[in-house]
Amino acid sequence: GGGALEAAQKSLSEGQFRRARLVLRLVAGTGEERERRDLAPFSPGEFATFFTVAPGSEYRTEIGLEVPGERYIPVIGSNLARTPRRAS
Repeated sequence: GGGALEAAQKSLSEGQFRRARLVLRLVAGTGEERERRDLAPFSPGEFATFFTVAPGSEYRTEIGLEVPGERYIPVIGSNLARTPRRAS
């Protein structure tokens, strides 16, 4: 939580910190051919953020700081979750 965010902020230069934004990242698990990484702006207290996902796949989420075009620093992450399979 707070300690991880402070550590992430300290790892950035002052200029990078001014450009950084808090993002929610969706990361595909091991079931995908390639790792998928989708970003969405994140604001604490937000009710919901939606991503399009594939049925029967594994994903996890992270909240981190992104300096557009330069760096991404994860701050906190979720456990791996599997989406329901497609109905037959």
